[in-house]
Amino acid sequence: MHTYFALFCILLSFQVNAFEVQFVGPCSQQPLLSQEVKFAEGMNVGEVSLMVLDAHQIPYQGVSAGFNQIFGSAIGLDAMEVISNNEMMAYGWCFEVDGEIPEVLADKVPVKKTTKMISWFYGYAHYFNGEWVAQCLKSHLRRPVKFCQP
Repeated sequence: MHTYFALFCILLSFQVNAFEVQFVGPCSQQPLLSQEVKFAEGMNVGEVSLMVLDAHQIPYQGVSAGFNQIFGSAIGLDAMEVISNNEMMAYGWCFEVDGEIPEVLADKVPVKKTTKMISWFYGYAHYFNGEWVAQCLKSHLRRPVKFCQP
């Protein structure tokens, strides 16, 4: 019994911390890309995300601070959806770490040994009656006709 316990403790000490990096598009919760990454001491969310995109040769426009475009997503005026004179949606890429959306750029968020999931998603900011009322809402929950087939 003691031998098994000692072996278990040794195996735990060699356990490699890993986390998942995923990219979710505008129309479905199903990731366009999902990759397990081994923990890399000293890296931030932006650096790890660039590493995953480069490894899979996914086209993007961006830097470690954030992305303007991934997978050929809409940018600029094409990423705007005007609902009325008082309302619009502005689309772009947002990220969350373990279900929380940081209020800083991706290069300012360190990856920790406890990190389990980095998720980039095509989201939107909602403008209504002269003010931005929400940001980084998940577009796949709304399935905008502009980007998604009915």
